[in-house]
Amino acid sequence: MLEVLAKEHAIIAPAFPAQGRGLRDGILVAEQTTGALHLPTLLAGYGPLTAFGLATVRQGSERLAHKLRQVAAQARLLVFDALTDADLAVVAAAADRALPHAYSAGARA
Repeated sequence: MLEVLAKEHAIIAPAFPAQGRGLRDGILVAEQTTGALHLPTLLAGYGPLTAFGLATVRQGSERLAHKLRQVAAQARLLVFDALTDADLAVVAAAADRALPHAYSAGARA
């Protein structure tokens, strides 16, 4: 998708709190999940990846944007833990600030 859209980065935040779906430690958490699905492991073969844990997301959008700028040269796929709408808002604000032209994949897309 990145090549088709001519994008450098993908912001991957598949949480959908209203439906009970989130990502914690890279693992999909949902009411109807059977087995542990570790998203960064599944995506690792698609390009350089950096995963951001919940503690990092909850430091706020300014600090997260700073971290995004730091890893942007090394990682194309950026995976974010999120469990709440507030977590997703932080990810969105940080991405808009640090990588405004990135492709957004997940509930925010």
